[in-house]
Amino acid sequence: MNSLYYLIPFLAGLAVTIQAGVNAQLQLVVKSPLVSGLISFLIGTAAILVLIVFTNSKSLGSLANVTQANWWQLTGGVLGAFYICSLIIVVPKLGAANVLGYAVAAQLIFAVIFDHFGWIGFPIHHITWQRMLGVAMLLIGLYFIKK
Repeated sequence: MNSLYYLIPFLAGLAVTIQAGVNAQLQLVVKSPLVSGLISFLIGTAAILVLIVFTNSKSLGSLANVTQANWWQLTGGVLGAFYICSLIIVVPKLGAANVLGYAVAAQLIFAVIFDHFGWIGFPIHHITWQRMLGVAMLLIGLYFIKK
């Protein structure tokens, strides 16, 4: 498989780590985790809009298709806002490694479950002992990171 497919999530993980710190620092300036989250999302939305305009402005026409979406398919922004605001609140108290460790552990645990059942359209990848071992090793790593 193309190594770029592995590099992209690695860089996304780096971006999330930096974002957690940047947003927590912004919160100190604006004095509100929610305003910090709002600013983060507004700037992110503007960045995506610029990217669309410069790469494929015709894809903006596909916005009309949003009326065909189920209500739950529109909740990604709310879930993202919850995630970002949660990190903004908790990172200054627990530190980036602890918070992101717990977040990654939860993501992996639930991803294994969602993959197993094919929930919300994920391709089915059954739970195996190797996957369970991977989750267990991550949890053991989280234990040591927390210390």
